[in-house]
Amino acid sequence: MAMIIQISAFAVGALTGGTVLAGMVLLVFLYSLSNVFAGEAVYKVWSQLLLPAHVRATGIGLTYAVARAAAAAFMLVVPAIVAAHPAWLLGLLCGCALVSGLTGLVIIRHRPFAHLLRPTQSTT
Repeated sequence: MAMIIQISAFAVGALTGGTVLAGMVLLVFLYSLSNVFAGEAVYKVWSQLLLPAHVRATGIGLTYAVARAAAAAFMLVVPAIVAAHPAWLLGLLCGCALVSGLTGLVIIRHRPFAHLLRPTQSTT
């Protein structure tokens, strides 16, 4: 659900061109709402369930390092993208959120405990 809200937030911004105040207010509201359900706390909780204890620190450290390096590198091109067209940046963020969410869904579905995430049929 949070993934859908986050993608919707960036889609609203991209569709309004990043210049319509109402669209940007809606973007910020939806994005803030999605972070409540899929923020850092949820990431840390899921990491405890997905990663064995002996690789947890390495897994979290590696993903934090890669994410921070990618964000720093991306900041070098953001001014050029915004100068060209603000909606492109929001569309790119929408695409990244979509790819990220779909990747997470694929990973979760292929875990050994994926059957626990699927609804069960009642035997009564």
